[in-house]
Amino acid sequence: MKRSTPPTRCDNARHRLEKVDCAGCVIRDRLLFAGLDVETDRLLLSPIAHYLMKPGAMIYQEGHQAAAVYSIRSGSVKLSLYSSDNGDRIVRLLGTGSAIGLEALLEPHYQHSAVAIGPTNLCRIPTNTLHHLGKQQPELYRRLMAQWQEQSLSADNHHVHLTQGPVKSRVINLLSILESLQSEQSATFYLLTNQDCASLLGISEESVSRAMAELKRQQVLRKASAHRWKLYV
Repeated sequence: MKRSTPPTRCDNARHRLEKVDCAGCVIRDRLLFAGLDVETDRLLLSPIAHYLMKPGAMIYQEGHQAAAVYSIRSGSVKLSLYSSDNGDRIVRLLGTGSAIGLEALLEPHYQHSAVAIGPTNLCRIPTNTLHHLGKQQPELYRRLMAQWQEQSLSADNHHVHLTQGPVKSRVINLLSILESLQSEQSATFYLLTNQDCASLLGISEESVSRAMAELKRQQVLRKASAHRWKLYV
């Protein structure tokens, strides 16, 4: 049976930035091409695009053609699966240095939908570019597989911390994860919606709302700016 996919959402919150220069990237040592010789492959890397995504922007959608892998330069992303019964269910949270859409190297369609949590800066790398570069520099494929394994282990670890124990502790664990994913931005972070939090924690939105309200009253969670929060634990 063909898996149903969610309706397409507007994606006009994507802004293309300056021309890509992988060799001169100041954070390349934290990204997918760390340690690789990109000086000799400037022409091959020319299809790479550099984007800034606004909060809530769809990066790619489950079931759509998988034509590229994305490397997160800064910010954070949620990966979700869609079902007609429960809507979107978040399965993974990823931050700076992670690669998303890795299934594009093996499969014709994306397994998840990827959405920016806060302002997210990323590079879009066409799969053809990765295949060509991988033939010249096999180390790239080893790095890609290592990324995949690391993200799977991280997702399992997050699951344990987010689905066991008292509700308040689980909410604090989730906030700590969000803080760590966005740590380069003065230890402040964008919150997920209560619906997203409930999906990750396996509890009701009402329980999330009560726990958040209590943390705010206790000054454990404080507003740092118009859209960013800070955790004090």
